[in-house]
Amino acid sequence: MAAPRVQARPARPADAAAVSRLVTATFDDQIASAYDETGRKTFRALVTADAIADRLAAGSVGVVLRETRQPVAYGERDGRHIRLLFVRRDRQGRGLSRRLLDALLDGLDGAVAARSVTLNASDFALPRYRALGFVPTGPRTKRNGLHYTPMRLERGRPSDDAGT
Repeated sequence: MAAPRVQARPARPADAAAVSRLVTATFDDQIASAYDETGRKTFRALVTADAIADRLAAGSVGVVLRETRQPVAYGERDGRHIRLLFVRRDRQGRGLSRRLLDALLDGLDGAVAARSVTLNASDFALPRYRALGFVPTGPRTKRNGLHYTPMRLERGRPSDDAGT
């Protein structure tokens, strides 16, 4: 039997509860032990269903990757800053991070004319973001119990002689 197909679509506020469960479970499984209680509380407050629904309703861009109607990955950006990029542990290593990143960035060059995007990488995710082309832009930082490395991805610039 063939593996179920993963489909990408824009996230909606109605997705917030399922997305919150996915992100929280992945965080608890792979990242939470690296943070103190303050960091864990800060992160969990950021990913409640209400917080995600409120950001999506206010204009944040979310993308959910679904397999058999269940979310397996979620990404969210606010303008040119990626706030969340999570892939369920049993689906990691299958190119879903790249697919999610591409879906999140789709359309930025036209409307926003973005040349770069930023994110704050946890220690756990730092090697993966480097593999996706992000580079650190500053030292490891700690705020509200969360430690992260600020990173940026430089996007390709349109050629002045495109089409010639």
